Amino acid sequence: MDINLPGLVTIYRSFRNDNKPLVLATLVETEGPTYRKPGARMLLDGEGNCYGLLGIGLEEAITERALQVFRDHKIITWVYDSRSGKDWVAGQDNNCMLRILFEYVSPHDDSSTMALLEKALEQGSRTVLATITESDLEELCVGDRAWIADGECRSPFPKQHIQEIRDTSLEVAASGRSSLESFITESGSFNAFFEVIRPAFHLLIAGAGADAVPLLKLAKFSGWRVTLTDFREEYTGQAQFQEADQVICGKPEELLQQVNVSDFDAAILMTHKFDYDLRYFRVLAGTKIPYIGMLGPAAKRDKLLEAAGVTNTNLKNRVYGPIGIDIGAELPEEVALSIIAEIKAVSSGRAGGFLSRSPVQGRPHHTTPDRLYILVMAAGGSRRFGGLKQLVELQGKSLLRRTVETAIKVVDKRVIVILGVKAKKLERELRDYDVRIVENLNWENGIASSIRTGIGVLPQDCGGALIMFCDQPFVTATQLQELIDTWNRDQTKIVCSSYGGSLGVPVIFPRRYFAEMIKLSGDSGAKSLLQKHMTQTIPVDLPEAVFDIDTQSDLIEAIKRISP
Repeated sequence: MDINLPGLVTIYRSFRNDNKPLVLATLVETEGPTYRKPGARMLLDGEGNCYGLLGIGLEEAITERALQVFRDHKIITWVYDSRSGKDWVAGQDNNCMLRILFEYVSPHDDSSTMALLEKALEQGSRTVLATITESDLEELCVGDRAWIADGECRSPFPKQHIQEIRDTSLEVAASGRSSLESFITESGSFNAFFEVIRPAFHLLIAGAGADAVPLLKLAKFSGWRVTLTDFREEYTGQAQFQEADQVICGKPEELLQQVNVSDFDAAILMTHKFDYDLRYFRVLAGTKIPYIGMLGPAAKRDKLLEAAGVTNTNLKNRVYGPIGIDIGAELPEEVALSIIAEIKAVSSGRAGGFLSRSPVQGRPHHTTPDRLYILVMAAGGSRRFGGLKQLVELQGKSLLRRTVETAIKVVDKRVIVILGVKAKKLERELRDYDVRIVENLNWENGIASSIRTGIGVLPQDCGGALIMFCDQPFVTATQLQELIDTWNRDQTKIVCSSYGGSLGVPVIFPRRYFAEMIKLSGDSGAKSLLQKHMTQTIPVDLPEAVFDIDTQSDLIEAIKRISP
């Protein structure tokens, strides 16, 4: 069965008290359809017992590697990859990849991952645990960890890496979503998994009626903390509410003195008395609780907001009523299910729709759009064209200038142009544009050298790179924006152009692929990565990208197309 983080910490404490070691298995990367997502964990003991679940059908393989860690006390990484169909096991989704990190957890090691997770939960505020998953650097080893809380980085990492780890941790903490990130340095590259550690979701239920019982039970079953409050002592004293983490009896106005209201992630008003719902709401309205739910029809909600004198739009956007997702609920247990589902959807930034009907458009992934950069590849020697293709003009403007202007329209100043052949001459062509120009001294070695050059100069806060060529004259800013809009819906995915029965450039690569891109060689470019990570690719129809100018004949055809 699945066990949430607080549950795993409870198990860890029990084994630590008995002076028994454990092995921690952490899912750090996935591709394709997987049962669990990065950050999922499970514990295994020396007898092969599992606490938690990472993948259906993989229990035997996971246990086998855990026993190896028990023997050697060394960190290992295991990759399960069924995308070729060869390694697929019954029960597990086909066409997927899981990367799992196994660590030995000694009961005496206060710096183990489990010990750090325990401290993070006890701290009560959002923290980030950064774990090295891959490294080319001698000074960084797989399994090295840093714990970042309140901007302070507690880490054994070398000083030259602490700042970049800390900065990325703050970004991940602000986003609330765990992420695998790649880092490129002068001496090598490394990947680190940044996991947001937060206390269990905390729900406040104001009202201890009979319908609060299934809501409490379902919330606790989901691993949430629950505080229940009511003004009636005969209600709060019932045995059926003992499962709550805290039960408070008192007037609504006393709530602020009894609990830290800012600790709640959601609150539900269900006293079934308008006056008391209003009194509780007036208390909660002054907080930053992101979800305040109300039972009853929309007319009751509007009346309550009016009685409370609420005109603040931001506060109204945090109020949900009638509460719950429309699943046709009638019984209290069904209503509780719809309420918990809505709270989960809202907290996850999801729409709560049918997964089978249409893609659910949630909030953008943690990387904000202003962290996307465009790399314009313009270094090649144009051998097939027989001249400096970059300076060929269409409608009085060179291909290079046309491409750079298109890029600027969608990302403003975040444009990097990679030049190679006749770099100084081409640089003069761009003197009127506020772009960064980088010279690839090895341009004759193929497109991979230009990609490596571009990736290598991207700033540390870059979340993704859009690669485009300057010889696709019919690609417009509108089409690039469509690629970007698609990527902003899920910035973990590669978003590429689909044309002529194939996938290609322009293409957006998330930062997680930068370490691979820096290792490309020869003429192995974007398409090789698209083929390798096909399950993580979102194609966008862009038929105009099929036309590129490689020869003089292509140029003549382009002129014909744009001629009036």
